Amino acid sequence: LIVDKFQSGSSAAIRAAASLSDQHQHLAKDLFNAAFMSVWTELTEELQDRLTGSLLTALETSNHPDVIQTILNLAEFMDHSERGPLPIAYDRLGKSAEETKAYAKALRYKELQIHKHLNRGDGGLTTEDCQALITYANKLNVQEEAAGVVRYAEQHEMVIPMLGRWYEKLNEWEKALEAYMVLALCKQLWMDDYRNEAVRTLEALVNHLDRLPPNHTPEAARLCAK
Repeated sequence: LIVDKFQSGSSAAIRAAASLSDQHQHLAKDLFNAAFMSVWTELTEELQDRLTGSLLTALETSNHPDVIQTILNLAEFMDHSERGPLPIAYDRLGKSAEETKAYAKALRYKELQIHKHLNRGDGGLTTEDCQALITYANKLNVQEEAAGVVRYAEQHEMVIPMLGRWYEKLNEWEKALEAYMVLALCKQLWMDDYRNEAVRTLEALVNHLDRLPPNHTPEAARLCAK
């Protein structure tokens, strides 16, 4: 596929590289995006649609991470070109990125999808948006972004079953414990799942308090003593 793109492109420099790409696969991969762009600009709208459909099928059915990564890199390249973006939905690109553990790309496409909805006036972030943003941010160790999303959920009084888990990931044990207890009270049922979550969080909170100076007595210490 890559070599075909070299040989079909309008760029003389890229066509000249076709012969070298047979012996140097890394060169072929490095120049694939430019070769694709060279061909893409000469296709009719109908052929572009057909080619996009083939790329979409590959994203949805391929079991080869390197193939998916190549398409994701191509989509990112097209995003920054005058002929872009590649007409594939952000949610599809984000899902493929998550499946191949390309969390930076998954985060980027989730953010682009959210901005698109906001620009259309579709409302603010959903619970699912917040969950995805926090998950990706934690995978990338971007705690500031994860904390910002949690604050957004707080300010908009979202009813989120996973709020306690979010606080755990931010090491905010007191808020995590409070979130689990509030959730149990709202349901008027102390379910085993929530009790186990609260017990685990309480143990983490106790360990955290043991490391604090003796004169530091937060509200959570009194809560633990009850």
